[in-house]
Amino acid sequence: MPLHTTGVSLQGQNLGALRFGYDVMVGNGLGSGELLDNNSFKSLTVAVHVKPRDGWRMGASLYHDVISKGSVLHNHSGGISTRALAKINQNILTASFAYNDSVFTKKYELLAESSMALNKADSLGRQNTIASYAYAGIRLTDKIIPYIRVDDIQYRQEEVYFSDRNVQSFTGGVRYELNYLAVVKLEYQRIKSHRATAVDRVSFQIAVGF
Repeated sequence: MPLHTTGVSLQGQNLGALRFGYDVMVGNGLGSGELLDNNSFKSLTVAVHVKPRDGWRMGASLYHDVISKGSVLHNHSGGISTRALAKINQNILTASFAYNDSVFTKKYELLAESSMALNKADSLGRQNTIASYAYAGIRLTDKIIPYIRVDDIQYRQEEVYFSDRNVQSFTGGVRYELNYLAVVKLEYQRIKSHRATAVDRVSFQIAVGF
């Protein structure tokens, strides 16, 4: 889903025994840029979640947008922009699950999410793209958390919006928490793509939050 949208939103949190929450937003959508909006279509985001127990969170969301022909889209990694060759009706459905064994110890960490993007153009019909990931970590000490993550993205060959580049990856690493705002990570990742040979890499990262 788009990370940055200009619009109006409504939100509710921790309602009732299940601690129900919701977010509803009407925004400019993907056809707009930082300064201009090239069409009258607006995007709609609806997200809901429940937290039935401490450490549990289950959610689902829907994103709907209409992308006008000729729109410049910032939808790929590496700063690549593409231009929509046809009018595209886009719906993105997402389901997610998060679990920590306790709000105090947080020894076990489980995350899973799957999204299905349905992109429809008059010339090629509707194409489905499915992206999923699963993460598991265990806190060995107050500071050290080893973890693994698997990612999978499957595109249709006739995809009208995303690049046709099926990707699977496996990641294993160790996270060291300096404090509640800063972490250090060392991880190994293997990436497989049907358009390129498999890639193995080791990375070191320092992440700081604000």
